[in-house]
Amino acid sequence: MKRSKKLDGSQRKLTDFWVQKPVAASAGLASLSSFVETRTVSEVSVASSVSVVEMNDDDSRASTSSNASAAAKGVKRKGGFYGSQWNDSGQKRNCPSYKRIPGTPYVVDAFSYGVIPAITGYFLSHFHSDHYNGLTKSFSQPIYCSLITANLIKLKFGVADSLIHVLPMDQPQRLKDGTLVTLFDANHCPGSVLFLFETLTGNFLHTGDLRAEDCLIDQLKSKSLPKLDILFLDTTYMNPRYVFPPQKTVIDEVCRFVKTELERYPKTLVVCGTYMIGKERVVQAIAETMGSKIAVNRPKMNIMKCLNDEKLASRLTLDYNLANLFVVFGSSSLKQLQDTLAQHSRFHRLINVWPSGWEYRKGGPILSVKPSGNITIVGAPYSEHSSYGELEKLVRALRPARIVPTVNVSKNEEMQKTFSQWLATANISQIFK
Repeated sequence: MKRSKKLDGSQRKLTDFWVQKPVAASAGLASLSSFVETRTVSEVSVASSVSVVEMNDDDSRASTSSNASAAAKGVKRKGGFYGSQWNDSGQKRNCPSYKRIPGTPYVVDAFSYGVIPAITGYFLSHFHSDHYNGLTKSFSQPIYCSLITANLIKLKFGVADSLIHVLPMDQPQRLKDGTLVTLFDANHCPGSVLFLFETLTGNFLHTGDLRAEDCLIDQLKSKSLPKLDILFLDTTYMNPRYVFPPQKTVIDEVCRFVKTELERYPKTLVVCGTYMIGKERVVQAIAETMGSKIAVNRPKMNIMKCLNDEKLASRLTLDYNLANLFVVFGSSSLKQLQDTLAQHSRFHRLINVWPSGWEYRKGGPILSVKPSGNITIVGAPYSEHSSYGELEKLVRALRPARIVPTVNVSKNEEMQKTFSQWLATANISQIFK
């Protein structure tokens, strides 16, 4: 996701969740008011260290980032207001085929198209804004999701409980039309899932967003999945130049760096940038390495309580005087980090950890370390989307009859050539096993 413009000035308005309140540009634009409480920077203990960013997925593609930025400003973009079911000409936008499950009345992550004719079930893969966009309190259709995602829907939108259908993990559930749906962990963010639909017309796996590390692929292999007719695949990084290190490798490197610095300079504050949800593993690992509480603001605390993670919850605090690790929303400028350090004089140095797929650099060390006086900014290539090689492994393991990309769909023809090569070699290797 592209970095957004930083805030300057001690009295400029920030929201308590560190995002600008959007102007209600249209009925389809989701309000963020349930998360935010506008205050001045001087009233927020670490506000000078935060930036205005979108409530979105960390590794989202540039098109999503620019659209979300438009949403935050309440402005129009080509094709209508971001999140609106209407285009510039006042015509209703059509739900694309990669969000529809063939032969069923179900769609996945398709809330921005309003009430879709003949659709009776709306599935939400996870709670990132480019997937729930268009969902509001007034949404009146059945929603199917994981427990964590349901918690977040209720917190943010106040959608009626009667409309939210929580599905268990790893247990097939039969829907009214006879379809079997099973949820698997997507290794993306808390509550993120893959949807397996087993229908009379075929078997379909929709990934939403996923990080297809070996653990996820092994999990799917152990489930004895049926032969897939279509794999709806998160193709965010469908390019061979993206070769992310394993998440555990990145976390270990971050913790090793933090530990070494703390041994040299015990009075060091660590500030970790995150998004609405995601990066919790990084934050928790740093906290355990430091033996520290994790300081968050009230809205972030409310969100973390939705994640049903008692171990993480036990480390959270609203009192910044009790923690050596602060969680902020988004990336921070050097000036903001300097101001934060000045506000908390018990610390002499500051480490800012920024975990994002966009921090990936080919070759060289895993971490990008940029010292500036008593402040060090650490870029960590921690991605919650699959790298190119991981996508190849997943496709070879599942061997679907057909693959439908859900990201960068304008490059479908080019991607299909690659998919065909992967599947051809996978089938050959299977024959000679």
